[in-house]
Amino acid sequence: MKKKDLYKYNSNGDRTEADRYDATGALTEKELWTYNPNGDRNAEVTLDATNNVTGKVIILYDNKGVKTSRKTFDAQGALVSEKHYTYEY
Repeated sequence: MKKKDLYKYNSNGDRTEADRYDATGALTEKELWTYNPNGDRNAEVTLDATNNVTGKVIILYDNKGVKTSRKTFDAQGALVSEKHYTYEY
């Protein structure tokens, strides 16, 4: 058996979960995504095979729905990186 990813989607067709399996069929990792009311992905959580959080990403948007920042946290909740986005119109 090859490595395999299984995906779940919400009623809007947005991917909400990815379960990753190794070549033996054992679950190795799970990723969960949530979305704001505008349909923009606003959080990503990565879990290990025993459902312990291994990382988290928070994505922020302005009132026009434009992505303004992305914050990445480690398993202990410490900020690992932060990106800010600016746009020229």
